[in-house]
Amino acid sequence: GYKPSFGLLPRTGILKTVDPLDHVGFFTRSVNDLKLLLDALRVKGENYPYVHRYLENEKRQIKENSKPWKVAFVKTYVWDEVEEYTKQSISTFAEELAKTEEITLMDVELPARFEKTHDIHTTIYHKALSYYFKEEYEKYPDKISDVFRSMVEEGKKISLEDYKKNLEKQSVLTTELDDFLSEFDAVITFSTAGEAPLKESYLEEKRDTSLIWTTCRVPSITAPLFKGPRGLPFGVQFVARRYNDYRLLSFLKFLQDRGKIADSPIAASEMRGETTVPFKQKKVTCR
Repeated sequence: GYKPSFGLLPRTGILKTVDPLDHVGFFTRSVNDLKLLLDALRVKGENYPYVHRYLENEKRQIKENSKPWKVAFVKTYVWDEVEEYTKQSISTFAEELAKTEEITLMDVELPARFEKTHDIHTTIYHKALSYYFKEEYEKYPDKISDVFRSMVEEGKKISLEDYKKNLEKQSVLTTELDDFLSEFDAVITFSTAGEAPLKESYLEEKRDTSLIWTTCRVPSITAPLFKGPRGLPFGVQFVARRYNDYRLLSFLKFLQDRGKIADSPIAASEMRGETTVPFKQKKVTCR
């Protein structure tokens, strides 16, 4: 799964939910396809000055071959909420990377200010939902889930002044994270606290790091490298400075070439020593 830098993929024709947070992302079956899709879908040219300035800048996108990859292992402030098997998996993966000659890996923490990121995201998200979905909330209450209704109702209680203050906080965090990430080629962390919850619960009770990267508009890629107790996948999240998307993709390609991550789900299963069942095509007649 790949969420490019905020604004890299156009949102035209997509249902608007939250202007300051809405990213367009996509899934692929292989690492190599990530770059292929980004090249095909992203905005290009001088009409998009920031994208043009940074994505076409070789110094930002291409690492000097003589230098090792500088990678940060970031646990973040939600580490205590993570499942033990998740902690073990991502820590072991970090140890393996640290042993790689071409990588310099450092265990670092985000500045304390980022501990408020989830609260900032929630305020912006709920307020915007209450605005954009006001008509649906009022006219079709029986067609809205309890969870969505609760978010809209919470959003209605948030004042415009408080909403604007949290947009300012988002801007400050975005700038601060950009400074922090400028020291590294990539960051590794966990993508979720653990396996996906059962359908009946449909809400993840434990926080993960994803909202930090979304709030601060940076690119992130999740590779499903691990399996939990129920056999469900969960993964490593790779993050980079905003607009350093191609450098991040190059890092994943480097890891693939060194056998640290697989190119596809089938290859990942083979790396774990699992038996894969060939996909059988069905013939479907369209009328």
